[in-house]
Amino acid sequence: MNKDVIHIFKNRLYFYCPACDVVHEVNLLKHRWNGSLKSPTIIPSILNDGCSIYIKGGVISYLKDCSHTLSSQTTPMVPLKSTKIKVI
Repeated sequence: MNKDVIHIFKNRLYFYCPACDVVHEVNLLKHRWNGSLKSPTIIPSILNDGCSIYIKGGVISYLKDCSHTLSSQTTPMVPLKSTKIKVI
């Protein structure tokens, strides 16, 4: 079984956000990534549709300005299922 928590496609990184229940996209031309598919660190912070986060060592830290219930909390990243990814 695949335990990767991110997927890479054409300079884009994809990961599942449990707070938003969607797959977020990160532009790797604007962010740095440590190269790990299982325990990624991505800098700087990521802002997607009201979700403001840091990802360090495979853990998502939700900032207090997030607009959902996991605001100011942390959660480990979960394996990304390819069925959740729709690349156009």
